[in-house]
Amino acid sequence: MTVLKYMICEVLYGGRITDDLDRELFATFGEEYLKDGILNVNEYVFFVNDAKDKNAFKYKMPANQALEIGKYHEYVSTIPATDSPEVFGLDGNADLTFRMKESVEMVTTIMETRPKESSGGGGKTR
Repeated sequence: MTVLKYMICEVLYGGRITDDLDRELFATFGEEYLKDGILNVNEYVFFVNDAKDKNAFKYKMPANQALEIGKYHEYVSTIPATDSPEVFGLDGNADLTFRMKESVEMVTTIMETRPKESSGGGGKTR
């Protein structure tokens, strides 16, 4: 598991991380999610959101399928497109905060890239 952790956290993704705190955070995720025995159990669960929604997606390793790659493809296709903030140990409001920040940045970018009026007329301003 040490080799797998090193290959994922340091080589595959770690080489793209430039900030030391981000590297430390990613290494922490690696320690939390890539534990010994993860590949030897029938169904290793990474995260279960059992607080509110009983039908919420369970982030888990699929049951041992003995090299049936099609089963893994089927499972991967069921993973939600947007991850719950709780998966990363964040409060549920983190997603709302992130989306609000993204919206404000998008509107600001649109406003800044609009064509500027060059005439000296008395038209409306932005």
